[in-house]
Amino acid sequence: MESAARCEGKEDGESLAPIRVFLVMKNRLLREGLARQLRRCGNLDVCGHGGAKETTVEEIARSGCDVVVVDFLEPLWATLSQRSEGESGTRIRTVAVGMDLEPGTFLEAVRCDVTGYLTKDASAAEVATAVRAVARGHAICPPEMCSVLFALVARGPRGISLEKRGRRGGLTLRQQQLMRLVAKGLTNKEIALQLHVSEFTVKNHVYRIKKQLDAGSRTEAVDVAQQCGYEMRF
Repeated sequence: MESAARCEGKEDGESLAPIRVFLVMKNRLLREGLARQLRRCGNLDVCGHGGAKETTVEEIARSGCDVVVVDFLEPLWATLSQRSEGESGTRIRTVAVGMDLEPGTFLEAVRCDVTGYLTKDASAAEVATAVRAVARGHAICPPEMCSVLFALVARGPRGISLEKRGRRGGLTLRQQQLMRLVAKGLTNKEIALQLHVSEFTVKNHVYRIKKQLDAGSRTEAVDVAQQCGYEMRF
């Protein structure tokens, strides 16, 4: 992790008002090290930090933070900004760090209401910059992932509204893995062997995914998943 010396100066036009940051990270060493680094960075105030298991959404909402930094993806956190905005009128924004440069994971983060997405090689200075940016209402992600969003919109059929497409999405990583096998043309039995589960379990998963995607067949479910931005190739 780079020295915090590069963080100390404020950016052009940046407000001197402190930005309150809460760190929720599974890796304790990384969490405590990042907390020390961010406390040395200009107008950032680390108002709390904790592990993923012991820290609750309610605790973060009560902390009065502006930005929460996480090193994992969890749909529950998508409700954090909505809850905070409804209760106090202030929106808590989320920055995810230590992420993979992988389209499916990135789109999952977007669906979890993440507005800052940083990969494993990000420095403390880059985390500080991302926190400041999302606090101002901007979105931060690697340049490669911008093209993923453009491609998602470009290949979406005009007949399906964004609202409807959003309702159809939300596949878990496990469901995405299963759908990739469906896209390859594997039978339920073959998928069960690859995932080390029963054929009955696969059948139930496929049924639920088709219902979730409002699809009438396995082929249509694959098509809809692609329209929602999920990568159906290994």
